[in-house]
Amino acid sequence: MWLNDFGKFSLLAAAVLSGGCASVPDEYQDPRDPLESYNRKVFQFNKALDDVVFKPVAKGYKAITPEPVDRGVTNFFNNVADVNSAVNNLLQFKLSRFGSDLGRVAVNSTVGILGFFDVATNMGLASYKEDFGQTFGYWGDDSSPY
Repeated sequence: MWLNDFGKFSLLAAAVLSGGCASVPDEYQDPRDPLESYNRKVFQFNKALDDVVFKPVAKGYKAITPEPVDRGVTNFFNNVADVNSAVNNLLQFKLSRFGSDLGRVAVNSTVGILGFFDVATNMGLASYKEDFGQTFGYWGDDSSPY
């Protein structure tokens, strides 16, 4: 091969670093994102906060939390999300899916001890992940930057 390992690494590094120069001038405004300059600044702030605070906390949590406890916490938040899904199924008149999601919340919140155990899946109650974007689409809302 005409490139050794150092040459391959150098070529890859140059490609990655040159991609950092590909930025959009502030005077250019993309019609799909009228708040692009603001969004870029917020993204930079959020990325920095994520790198400095949230990633280390998450890694520490993963390192010290036993797997069954971690699964229970995930189940709890999935149970909370099923409430949102049930509401959106109702707003879209998907009544059987609404009933399934509502049943999941009822079973997991009681038998599953506030949702820490996912009993509803073992009972055959499916989880339907509906959100407000889908509900707006059902009601004919036009696509927009937001």
